[in-house]
Amino acid sequence: MKKLCNFAEVSISGYYKWLSASDVRQKRLSYEFNNFLLIKEIFDEKEETSSSRTIVMELLYRHGLIMNPKKSN
Repeated sequence: MKKLCNFAEVSISGYYKWLSASDVRQKRLSYEFNNFLLIKEIFDEKEETSSSRTIVMELLYRHGLIMNPKKSN
């Protein structure tokens, strides 16, 4: 393990911290993918002419989801 960490230029404790956070990363990726699907659904319904502001408002009114406009770009 020490050789691998030295090769990757990370500390052993940093490696184990990264390893223990895999569940959190997986949950975040799942959440982000679901958000992507919602944004894509709205974008497709508006025939690909909607702005980020429109998408943010649709997310709020349809799903009660508050999202930063920068995310919907």
